[in-house]
Amino acid sequence: MKHYLSGLVIVLFTGTAPTAFAQPSPGHAQPTAFAQPTAGLTQPLEAPPPRVPSGFFLRLSLGPTYGSANDHVSVVGTERSLDLKITGTGAKFGVHLGGTPLPGLVMGGALVGNTLVDPDVEFEGQSMQATNTVLDLTSLDAFVIYYPRPGGPFHLQGSVGFGTATAEVDGTRNDASADGVVLGAGLGGDWPISTFWRAGVFGGARYAQLSNNESGVDERLTIWYPSVEVTFTYH
Repeated sequence: MKHYLSGLVIVLFTGTAPTAFAQPSPGHAQPTAFAQPTAGLTQPLEAPPPRVPSGFFLRLSLGPTYGSANDHVSVVGTERSLDLKITGTGAKFGVHLGGTPLPGLVMGGALVGNTLVDPDVEFEGQSMQATNTVLDLTSLDAFVIYYPRPGGPFHLQGSVGFGTATAEVDGTRNDASADGVVLGAGLGGDWPISTFWRAGVFGGARYAQLSNNESGVDERLTIWYPSVEVTFTYH
């Protein structure tokens, strides 16, 4: 109380406030407790935009497949014919190489193969397993992949190519083969695992319409190959 009254007396008689009551001079900085933060420090840091893949494209894929084929074989010049239905499981692989003419659009060429191992064969109402038998369909395709949102995971794919179907029994490959057009379509998603590599999954199907006119036979082979694959993409 004594110090407080002393301060009042000084103000009344001298008009000068003691040090405890002094106001900071106009050029004096405000105390730290009342300082305002710099405007730039209050702005949130913006994340960099996601990288949009461009340029060279490489995709490797591998996964399980199911195959269903109808094989009609007739002997030229006779009425003799037979119809086979072939079903089984196996594997599919693919190697795709291409480029990116526009953001989100990839075009190129691919080597794609489907293999069925020991398929089931149905003939005239009877079914049997073709043991020690491998059926292959290999094609060279032109493909297009479209990403609706460039840099995003979701994409659509379509392809058209020329393929050859062959059979191998007990380790010996049959000389006869069926050739024709192979169509493919599917959709998938892939996600970055490094700057340029992406890993994903792809589901699709291939349809082949093949024929063989060798050795006096007229063969018509129709094949469906749905598959699910794991993909690794450099882009």
